[in-house]
Amino acid sequence: MKETILIAGGTGFLGYHFAKKAVKEKFRVISISQHKPSKNRTVKNVKYIKVDVCNLKELKKKINIDFKYIINFYSYINNKNKKKKI
Repeated sequence: MKETILIAGGTGFLGYHFAKKAVKEKFRVISISQHKPSKNRTVKNVKYIKVDVCNLKELKKKINIDFKYIINFYSYINNKNKKKKI
């Protein structure tokens, strides 16, 4: 039986590259993120779950699997106050 890795923030830069490596090493990979992966950042054999990790009730509904490892690349970025370059 394959060991399972949960990658929080699996659609970001670090999560994407880690997921590729984990699949190559024969792990079962599940990625959670607030966003769907872009087409050029989708890794074959990775299960993607769109969920807000800040919403515990929703998270518990969507994640009901035991994991051997949990990797956290999750972060919250607020671009609303970002200054525009001139």
